[in-house]
Amino acid sequence: MRILVIDDQEDSRDITNAVLISAGFSDVATAASAWHALKILGIWPKTDGPRSVDLILLDIVMQNIDGIEICARVRKDERYVNLPIIMLTSLDDEDSLKVAFSAGATDYITKPFTQMELVERIQTATTSRTINELRLENSTQ
Repeated sequence: MRILVIDDQEDSRDITNAVLISAGFSDVATAASAWHALKILGIWPKTDGPRSVDLILLDIVMQNIDGIEICARVRKDERYVNLPIIMLTSLDDEDSLKVAFSAGATDYITKPFTQMELVERIQTATTSRTINELRLENSTQ
């Protein structure tokens, strides 16, 4: 499973990356900005290649383009409609949570988080996606 961590704070990226690697996730990419993330995903500039990641961990508070806008842009690309996007943020107010889910977030974790919480949320998000994709395939046959 390839995970993309999007956060403009180097310390946060490093901590999240270290937690993922220690939990056994070996294919982790990081992006320090929205533009870098959109380039990795092939959204800007637009490419027609296959989906490049299996899950996104996304901070909300970032410079230039925030995580809510990134989430919405990712959801507009048909390759990523069902991609799990977990918001990792220090914002813990109800309005931020509501806006994140409205933009298409799959889950929402407030910082600081534990390794167990992150791993469990990743497993739940990816299992739910797999089940939904199987249902969709079966309904179109």
